[in-house]
Amino acid sequence: MFKNLKLMRKYQSILLFLGLFFVVFMLLITRQINVVKNEIETLNQEDIKVQELKDIQKLYLQGDSLVSEYISLATPETIGEYATVVEMIKSRVTELSASTNDPEEQEAYVSILQQTDQLTILFEEEIVYGTDRGLRSHFVIGKNDYIDINKNILASFDAIIDQYNQSKTVANTNLSNSLQMTQVVFLILLIVVGVLSFLLVYLLTRNISKRLKQLVDTNNEINKKNLKVNKVREDYKDEIGLLAISSNTMVDTLNDIIREMRSVAVDLEEQGENVKSSANEAKHESGYIHSTMDELSLAMNNQADVLNHIVENINTLKDEIVNTNNESRKLSKASESLSDLSTTGNELMDDSIISMKKIDSVVNNAVNMMKQLEVHANGITSLTDVINNISAQTNLLSLNASIEAARAGEAGKGFGVVAGEIGTLATQVNKSALDIDDIIKKVQSETKKVTAALADGYKEVENGMVQINQSADTFVRIHEEAVRVEKRAVAIDNNLDEIETNSTKVAEAIDQISAIAQETSASIEQTLSGVKGQDELLGKILDESQKMHQISGKLNANIHDFQV
Repeated sequence: MFKNLKLMRKYQSILLFLGLFFVVFMLLITRQINVVKNEIETLNQEDIKVQELKDIQKLYLQGDSLVSEYISLATPETIGEYATVVEMIKSRVTELSASTNDPEEQEAYVSILQQTDQLTILFEEEIVYGTDRGLRSHFVIGKNDYIDINKNILASFDAIIDQYNQSKTVANTNLSNSLQMTQVVFLILLIVVGVLSFLLVYLLTRNISKRLKQLVDTNNEINKKNLKVNKVREDYKDEIGLLAISSNTMVDTLNDIIREMRSVAVDLEEQGENVKSSANEAKHESGYIHSTMDELSLAMNNQADVLNHIVENINTLKDEIVNTNNESRKLSKASESLSDLSTTGNELMDDSIISMKKIDSVVNNAVNMMKQLEVHANGITSLTDVINNISAQTNLLSLNASIEAARAGEAGKGFGVVAGEIGTLATQVNKSALDIDDIIKKVQSETKKVTAALADGYKEVENGMVQINQSADTFVRIHEEAVRVEKRAVAIDNNLDEIETNSTKVAEAIDQISAIAQETSASIEQTLSGVKGQDELLGKILDESQKMHQISGKLNANIHDFQV
């Protein structure tokens, strides 16, 4: 569950947890403060009661003074003042009795009220009565009894005050203990909150730093053209996890593309070798055809000379019939040789056509493979755009996190450091993406050059195919003419007797043979011209194949730098 949260959610969860813990901490502190407050309030109440008791004691002393004053002066006003003081005493003692829950204290207050009533009776019946009548012994006894009761009352108040003082001592002890306990609890909770906050932030920061370091190491290896890197763990689904998934996908894609480019480069280099070998072989065959055509042309020229000599010596045909017979045999052999040469020429042209078809297929495959390579390179460019977008989003996230860390104050320093590291990683990822983009652009540039060169070579191959087909047609016509010459030679050999008697017919036949020889010679010259054009075309194909081989070698060398 925690692994699937975004970084901001993780920090918010930690802050929420710490906030809840802080609330509990504050509740516990508040509870301790309330305990201390109750102890202080108890002390204040005890002080108030003690002060009230002392005030009542003062009233009793004031009453005692009024009694002494009345004995000395016997003024009627003193009786009224004494009654007022007694009423005040009774009222306050009654209030104190009602405010306490201690039975012993209530019993003491009841006793004090009874003794106060006795004091009133003594004052009115003994002291006032004896003073007004001049009965000294009477009011002296009353005064002594009054003093004894008053002392008992004051002693009772002193006992109650002592009890309150003991309660105050206990309350002070409890207050001191509560304060110490509050301090201990506060320190313990503060230490627990601090340690827990540090551990949570440290563990999260350590986890993020470790994963960021893996991403940085992976990108550094990619910058070094080393694609044999260990994949980053993808257990987490936060921003760093998404970045790790993107990085792993990028590495896999680069590995696949580099492998395919290596395969294509090797195939292209092999195809270049094949094209070069086929072009050399075709050029060699073309030279052989050219030499054969030269020999055939020389033979046809010799045949034409022989025919001219026969025409000039037609009148001496009978005398030299044997020579004519020999010459006809030579003619027959020459026609057979011509037929064989034309057949060989046809076979060589068929081989040339097959070779040119192979060249056509090889160049066409190379063009298609280079176009596919260009498509893959464009795919890598789109991937680098995705990485740049992710890097920009990560950088924006880092900026927002830095702002939140600044708002958090002292508690957000660790968060700010992590946000800075995320920003640094985003910058490095962006730099790596730019480096990869530069490499891909170079590969695309070289690929376009190779594709253009192959396209030009493919056009030249198509032109060569057209010329070779034309040459093949010419060789077919040469073969047909050679067959005709052979048939004529056979006819001449079989009709030597008729030549002796039909010299006129022989002369006409020789004229026809001369015409055919001239036509054959012209066809051979035309064939030679075609063979020369084919030879030049094959030279161009050979040059283009060498260029293709050099470019494929350069492409293979560039790709070889990558370690996959």
